[in-house]
Amino acid sequence: MICNNCISHNNKYAISYNSFKLYVAIILFFPTLWGILGSSAISLGQLFYTFAVLISGLLLIPNSIENLKFPRPYAILFSFITLSYAATLSINSIIDNGSLSFNDFTDVYRPISYFLSLYIGSALFRNPLSFGKIRFIIVIVLACAVFDIVKFSNLGAVILKLYTHLDRHTFNYMRFSGTFAYCYNYCYILLFALLCSLFCNINKKLFVSISLILIALTGSRSGLLAVCCTLILYNILEHTPIKAFKYFCYAIIIAVLAVIILISLNIPLVNDIIANIEKLLAAFSGTGDDGSLSTRNSQLDRVLANFKENPLWGRGPLKSVSAPIEIQLGYYLSSWGIVGTSLYLSLIGFSLYIAFYCKNHPGFIGKFSKANCIWILCSFIMGMSTPITDQIRVSQFFFLIQGLQWHIYSTEKGKRNLQYRNNNDNKNT
Repeated sequence: MICNNCISHNNKYAISYNSFKLYVAIILFFPTLWGILGSSAISLGQLFYTFAVLISGLLLIPNSIENLKFPRPYAILFSFITLSYAATLSINSIIDNGSLSFNDFTDVYRPISYFLSLYIGSALFRNPLSFGKIRFIIVIVLACAVFDIVKFSNLGAVILKLYTHLDRHTFNYMRFSGTFAYCYNYCYILLFALLCSLFCNINKKLFVSISLILIALTGSRSGLLAVCCTLILYNILEHTPIKAFKYFCYAIIIAVLAVIILISLNIPLVNDIIANIEKLLAAFSGTGDDGSLSTRNSQLDRVLANFKENPLWGRGPLKSVSAPIEIQLGYYLSSWGIVGTSLYLSLIGFSLYIAFYCKNHPGFIGKFSKANCIWILCSFIMGMSTPITDQIRVSQFFFLIQGLQWHIYSTEKGKRNLQYRNNNDNKNT
C-alpha cells in the first residue's frame, strides 16, 4: 500500500525543484530590453528586469513551505546595508551641492532585491541537492553561449537587442557575453559552471572543456586570472602535492599548445583577445600601454578623492558622472565609505563562512560547498574589472546560489545540533 503522505511529500519536492529550474531560467534569459530602450535608459531596463524576476520568483514559491529556516543573519545584514545606503544618500544630498541625481536614490532598492533573490533561492530549493540538479544549472549557464553563436547573423543581432546596447561592430560586442551584455559578467557565471564541473565530477571532461573555451572567448583577463587561481586551489584541495604539481605542469603545457593552435587558426576575435592580453603584459613590464589598466588607475585616483571627501559614508554612486568606478572594493569605498564597505565585506564573509562550514560534508554537499567557497573568493579577482556582485543578472544568480547554500547550511547545522543533543542524552542516561 502506497502512503498518500509520501506521494504528497514527493510532489512538493518535484514542484519545488521545477520552480527552482524555472526561476534559474528566468534569471538567465529574461530580457533587459537594453538594445530597444537605448543606452540612455539602462537604469529603466534594470528596474524592469529586477522587478519582473523578483515577482516571478515570489509567485513560484510554494504556498506551504515546511522546515524553512528564515535567513535571519542575512536579513539583518541586508537591512543594515539598506540603511547605510539611505544614510549616505541623505547626508550627501545635503552637503554635496546637488551632485546626486534621482537615479542615485534608486540604489536603495538593490540590497532589498539581493535579499529577496537569496530568500527565493532558499525557499525554492527544498529537496536534497544532487548531481542532476547542479547539472541543470551548469547546462543552462553554458547554453547562454547560443546567443553568442547566433549574434553573427542578422536575426541574431535583432534578438541580442533584447539584451545588449553595444554596437554590433565593436570588439566588446564580439566577445562572448551570453545574455549578460558584458563579458565580465558572463565570465563570472561561467566560472561557477567550471567549479561545479571540477568538484562535483559532473560530465567532468566535457563541461570543463566547454567552460574553459567559453571563458577564453569572453576575453576577460581577470577571468583568466580567476581560472588560474581556481585550478591551483582545486588541485591543492583535491590532490596530493605530487599530483597537484603534475597536473599543474600538464595545465601549462596544454595552455601553451592551445595558444599556439589558436594563433595559427588566425580567427579575428581570438587574435584580438590574445593581443589584449599581450598589451596588459607589456603594460605590467613597462614596455607598453594598456587602455583598461590606465582607466582603472585613473579610477583609483577618483576613489581616493571621493573617499577623502567623506570616508565614513562615501559620496553615493554618482550616476550623473559619465565615468563609473569599475573596481568592486573601489566602488564601495567611493560610493558607500567605510560603513558600506564593512557591511559588504561582512556579507561576503558570512557567505564564505557558511560555505566553508559545509565543505567537509562527506557527500555531494561538501563538493558543492567547496566549489562555492572558491567562487565567492574569485569575486574579488573578477571585481578588479567590475563591481561583479552588484551587476544585473549576476547579482540575482549569485545570491540565488547563496540562498541555496543557506538552505544546506541551516539543514546541516540542524542535524549536527540534533546529533550533539542525542549524544549528550545518551551520556546522561
